[in-house]
Amino acid sequence: MLCRPDNANSFFAKLAFVVCLTLLCVLQAFPSNEPSSVTLKIRGNDGEVKLYRGYPETVVKLLFPAGEAIFVPDSKPQNWRLSHAPILKKVVFGRVYDTKRRFNVFGASFGERLFIFDKVFGSENSVTMSQFIRATGSDPSDEAEALVLAKLYLALSYYRLENPSGFIAHKSSYSANTNGSENQSSNSEVNDILQLPKVVRQGGTFSVEFYAYDSPGFPQSGASHWQISIGPGNLEERLSAHHDDFYGRFPKAASDKARAQRRINFAVTTMGNGFTSDGAETDIQNWDSSDGPGVQRIHYYYKSHEKAERRMQDFLQNAVATVDNRPWRSSGGSIVGTQARVITMSYGKLVASQLYEDETSVLEFSCATLDNLAAALDLEPPNASPH
Repeated sequence: MLCRPDNANSFFAKLAFVVCLTLLCVLQAFPSNEPSSVTLKIRGNDGEVKLYRGYPETVVKLLFPAGEAIFVPDSKPQNWRLSHAPILKKVVFGRVYDTKRRFNVFGASFGERLFIFDKVFGSENSVTMSQFIRATGSDPSDEAEALVLAKLYLALSYYRLENPSGFIAHKSSYSANTNGSENQSSNSEVNDILQLPKVVRQGGTFSVEFYAYDSPGFPQSGASHWQISIGPGNLEERLSAHHDDFYGRFPKAASDKARAQRRINFAVTTMGNGFTSDGAETDIQNWDSSDGPGVQRIHYYYKSHEKAERRMQDFLQNAVATVDNRPWRSSGGSIVGTQARVITMSYGKLVASQLYEDETSVLEFSCATLDNLAAALDLEPPNASPH
């Protein structure tokens, strides 16, 4: 029997409601793959203002809390001798400055989206690069394209848009900077290092492996071992830094074990004492790390609380961004001072610092990446102990 018209209308209205409710439940159960972003007002060199969706949201809010920045395009990547690099034709690379031009990070714009990178954010950069690959539809189709993406990732994240030919370690650059006796080394590990980079494909995922100079173009500065995995819309990094000469000692078994555990080990390499212009005695230590950059630890001892407080306030006022600022509590829960995590400028680059102030001293840990800074603090939680 057919429904009467009035009943039919009621039936379809109820059906539409049920369908909408079902879709809503599905969308809640399976959230959008679109990553979080924040609106960023970008001013170009010509004064034109344009709105972008800035990624990643946490970084944009931290560095540009007012939601404004300056973008200065850089054409250097277009001149890199990278074959199989269609992505270079899709995007615009450049430096992203704060409105006072106190600092800059690196950006890649695609349409109305702007992706921001800097070494200080460490492994967070790989998340941003994954978003960037998905947005531009740049999943690699072969080994050559995977290698290009890996090089581009390092150039954006760790090498301040340097040409990859200047920081990738390979035979020609090694030979040009070392003498003949070293070139003829029979050490198989040396030969393995010099043959890199190499790319291995397993299904839809590419594993890229190579060494990169710690300082572009200078083999004597040492090199770090990079392993970068690139799958569909996803990039992951593994970095193992070796601070001996890169053609020297690389105990594979120990390195593999450390990578499997994903634990960063630190070793004190230098220690010293000194004085500052504001009257502090200092205890200085430099720590090398097994993975990535090392840490500098400086303890400033004063004879008055006022000077310690002034030192702490100078750190906070000169910071580019404040990640965290809160009371410093003892193991018993009582407040013994102030602690803060900040990002500052050092020799034109962003640096992460953790600060602790008690009655008459300030303890500073600083590192080129937030990741290794956090790892160092897990290793040595500080205690308030006035000099």
